[in-house]
Amino acid sequence: MQIAHPLTGHDVDLADFPVEAGLVRLSVLGADGFELAFDEPAVAAALRACVGEGGGASPFDPALLRPHAERGLAALERAAEADERLRVLLGLWRARALALAGRADEVARDEAHRERLRARLAELAAG
Repeated sequence: MQIAHPLTGHDVDLADFPVEAGLVRLSVLGADGFELAFDEPAVAAALRACVGEGGGASPFDPALLRPHAERGLAALERAAEADERLRVLLGLWRARALALAGRADEVARDEAHRERLRARLAELAAG
């Protein structure tokens, strides 16, 4: 799914930002029946509200995204205790989700290294 950047009008492809978009969805709808689908109007509106002026690797403004990241990560952590599929997802998203939620100090060294590598590859792909 794509959303239009409210300032530039350019499309933001949410497939390029699954953690950010997924955390917003979790924040808005919770973890019940979670899937990476963003066609719910409340989710799309929340995603649009998190888009910043741009200029970085991500179209999302960290300060606008953080409250959703905090709530979304909390929902994912709770649900992962009982749902194997979400436990795997939490493992994959953990480093990025913690950083987005302002909890980067909880990221293990190897997770931080993988996240820096992921960010660098995203920069290269965007450039």
